Amino acid sequence: MRTIAWLTLVTASCLAFDSAHAAHAAPQPRRIAAPGEVSVTLPSGWRAGQQDANRLQLVPADPAANEAIFIASASANGATSLTDPAVILTTEQEMLQLFPQMRRVGKALPIRSGLGEGIRLDWEGIPPGGTLMRLSLHLALHQGQVVTVLAAGPQPQVVARLAVLQAVFTSLAPSPSRTMAGGSASASSSLDDKSGVARDWVARLRGKKLTVLSGYNSGGGSGGMTSRADLILLADGRFTYVSSSSVSISVDGMGGGSSGRDAAEGRWRIVGRGGSAVLELVSLEGNRQEVALARDGTQTFLGGKRAFVTDP
Repeated sequence: MRTIAWLTLVTASCLAFDSAHAAHAAPQPRRIAAPGEVSVTLPSGWRAGQQDANRLQLVPADPAANEAIFIASASANGATSLTDPAVILTTEQEMLQLFPQMRRVGKALPIRSGLGEGIRLDWEGIPPGGTLMRLSLHLALHQGQVVTVLAAGPQPQVVARLAVLQAVFTSLAPSPSRTMAGGSASASSSLDDKSGVARDWVARLRGKKLTVLSGYNSGGGSGGMTSRADLILLADGRFTYVSSSSVSISVDGMGGGSSGRDAAEGRWRIVGRGGSAVLELVSLEGNRQEVALARDGTQTFLGGKRAFVTDP
């Protein structure tokens, strides 16, 4: 069985976010897009905080100290069932490596969401000189990804939120804008949709490698993350994608680190959308993603992030 290293990567990278700015997040609509090509309904008074392509921070109406709540997604690395005992055992082993003070509590609880069957797993532990902490994960599979609703913090606080966390999880549903008509994900054999803006972008990116670098440090010694993603748009319409991440964290005495790697192959094309351009990627597994393209002078932006364009 392939190890599901997505768990340590997702957990570590979520907890490494800086929650100090959460209170300044702008209000959001109740139904919003979330990582993993899904949408979610926010509870009354909740709002979206910091986010990137794979993580979305959720800020309750009454946020507590040392509390972190996220929706995250990562590759399932071939896992087809979250209830497989071997998968759960691997999950426990990874958590023990990341948080040696934490231990599983209770049984895997089956929970259904709009994405299908899922489970909830819980851990508790006391870090050196700290208080009893709890980590609760609500997990679902969607199009080869694990979508996670994660909550970490003081045990009484997380337990008190379990009902609303389950409501958030059960509200998850596939994002309708991410699926083509007819429910299938397939790319056109042409590299563009014949629009002028699409043809310009194809001429610029065909046969090139796009590299996105990112990193942050949450400050105060609580952790950080660095990542690199390389996307090669081959001239014949195929693409290859490789990403790697390294994470270090410390939350109320709980510390650890993790690294992860992801890869994909498939077909690409560029389409015009109201004067702008969108890069369509369809993996060999049929998963489809749309990424906005933008340019500022000689700089290229992929999904709002600076991308360095070079020869492979």
